[in-house]
Order: sequence, then structure tokens, then C-alpha cells
Amino acid sequence: QLLADRSGSTRTYNDSLQLVTDIAGTLSSHSVYRAEVQAVFDELKVAVAPGDVAASPVSPADDVNAGFGLPTSALTQVLQRWSISEDQLPVFWAMLRQHHAHWDSCAMPATIGYEAFEAVLGKVLRRVRDKHLCMRVSRAQFV
Repeated sequence: QLLADRSGSTRTYNDSLQLVTDIAGTLSSHSVYRAEVQAVFDELKVAVAPGDVAASPVSPADDVNAGFGLPTSALTQVLQRWSISEDQLPVFWAMLRQHHAHWDSCAMPATIGYEAFEAVLGKVLRRVRDKHLCMRVSRAQFV
């Protein structure tokens, strides 16, 4: 059985189920999510110039990631880690534009810092998960 998403690409039911399961496992707890994000960031990070705003730490906990950034050219590899198709990349770009660190950006940055990556990836994973769920839940069902 094939499912067609809005972009026209097709996935089998089992592929969608695996995708949702993988994402749910990552989002199951904050500690699991942070560990996954840190692992992806460590795998793909590159050194950036000391004055680069995108890579400057926001909190003392981010000091370990100071001086590093995730190249935006590696975002397809990030999505592939959860078997998310490349046609979902615009969702990542849209969420990144909405992040406070990039509100006033005219062009997308060459690298993004850990804090922005962590915040944006969570939103993207939730959106992709919700898109592939067959069950829709609304607020009205609980109120």
C-alpha cells in the first residue's frame, strides 16, 4: 500500500510507520532528544570564525559547541538520519527563518549554531511526524 504525501512522493505504509516510530523515539524525552542532537551536531560540525554570530554560545552549557557550526549544506544528511526525504528541506529552512537568531537575516547563513539547530530540529521533527500520522488530534477533542 502506497501513501502519497503533498509533495507527490510516495512512501509505503511501513516506511511511514518506521519514520514516525524513529521520530517518536527521538522525541520521547528531552535527554534522548538532546543526546541525538548533540551526536548529529558532533558528526557534522565544522570550525567557524570566532566572531561568527551563528556559532556563538547562548549559555554556559553550550561552551562545548563554541567555535563550531553545522554547515547548512549538511542539512540533507541531518534529515536522512531519520529517513526524512529531501523534499522536506524547505520545512527546515522555514523553521530556521522563524528562529529568533535569524529573524533579521536577508540570506540564510552558511552555518548554524548548536542552539538554533537544537530548537529548529525539534520543530521540524514534530511537523514531519504529524504530517505522516494517520490520526489527527485537535484541541476540541480534549476541551
